[in-house]
Amino acid sequence: MSKITLQSFSKIDLQGKEFKGVHFVGCSFLNMELRFTIFENCSFSDCNFEKCLFNNTSFEGCSFPGTKLSWFTFEKKSLNLIKCNFDQAIIKGSIFQDVDLSYFSFQKTDLESSVFSRCQLKKTNFQGANLEKVIFDHCLLLETNLEETKLNGTSFPNSKISKTILDFDGFLQIGSSLGFTLNKIDFTA
Repeated sequence: MSKITLQSFSKIDLQGKEFKGVHFVGCSFLNMELRFTIFENCSFSDCNFEKCLFNNTSFEGCSFPGTKLSWFTFEKKSLNLIKCNFDQAIIKGSIFQDVDLSYFSFQKTDLESSVFSRCQLKKTNFQGANLEKVIFDHCLLLETNLEETKLNGTSFPNSKISKTILDFDGFLQIGSSLGFTLNKIDFTA
């Protein structure tokens, strides 16, 4: 695997470029527009993708430990995500819309104030993640792992939760105050 360290790509045109097996360390993609760019089996350690705009961009088999991916939209029509690992990433205030995140891992990831809308979350691992103020709207959570997560202010409007691991440390408050909001949810075994 080739390695690129402490590189700022902010003024470099990556349109149509393809990266395979590259380990990016401490690199900045801040405020970039990534158009028709392909990343395959790449690792992004402690990188910064904040405020990026994706247009027909693909990440396949990539991992993002310690990487900032905050304040942008992950949308099926503009971003292709396949078998990615977001463990220990920082993804605050982002929007996941119409994306299949089945079998993805967000273990110990900071997702505070993010929104998941119409997402498939089958066997998705959120163990130890910060899900405070996260909204799961019209999502399917099937065999999803929510163990040891922070759920303060989290809501699941119109979502279906089935065979999902929930860990409340013996305390569960249903309502909109200190706990999380359960609204029109179908809990099935």
